[in-house]
Amino acid sequence: MRCANGHFTCSECGRKWVDQHEGLTCDQFSQWELENDPEYQNKRLDGYLRSVNAMQCPTCKFRYELIRGGCLHFTCTKCKTEFCGFCYALYSTECRKFQRCANKGLHQHCPRNCYSYLRDYEVKELEELLAKANVEIGEVVRVDVAAAGNKCPIVTKADDGPEQRCEKAVKDNQGGVCELHYKEFLATRINEAKVDPLITFSEDDCKKELFRNEVVAAANLNLDQLKELVRLQLPLP
Repeated sequence: MRCANGHFTCSECGRKWVDQHEGLTCDQFSQWELENDPEYQNKRLDGYLRSVNAMQCPTCKFRYELIRGGCLHFTCTKCKTEFCGFCYALYSTECRKFQRCANKGLHQHCPRNCYSYLRDYEVKELEELLAKANVEIGEVVRVDVAAAGNKCPIVTKADDGPEQRCEKAVKDNQGGVCELHYKEFLATRINEAKVDPLITFSEDDCKKELFRNEVVAAANLNLDQLKELVRLQLPLP
């Protein structure tokens, strides 16, 4: 497919067209890049690519491989289902999960371990969450950070823009990427390991989670009791 600027892209996955894509499905081409294209391997995260950038529509099951950088509100190009690009929660104008849903218009209900909530955490809080769950952070990137000019090497893509390197400053002890992409990586590790953020919740966090989900709690509950109430009434999917 040729865009208005004269660039050729795949009509299925929307990525820049190269000869190696000929005769291969988008999934097969992605696998070929992982195994054969050094530039591709230098630009993507090891492991992170498969978990964060590999996406499947929750309705029609069509698979996508996306470059991060856009909104988490994703619309399937095949069936037009709207969903969260991290946890797959469906957007709807007809949701009646809670009484207030009738007045909210298009919205979704993401669980507390979705990146839509975890991105508001501080880096140290995400690291502490993994540590308390005895989950190793693991390797974030496998590129030479110094050779990359101490700039984040992650390839991003705005909704309608071209692919480009993030280029934000890399901080010490954050895996060779910028803070935004390090948070995204940590959130992915939290989800891969099925870690419940509840383990580091304060009383205020518990009350906010209960209120958000319209669960009534007695006023005299202590932290342990509040956590147990959240765990029982609001289990993660």
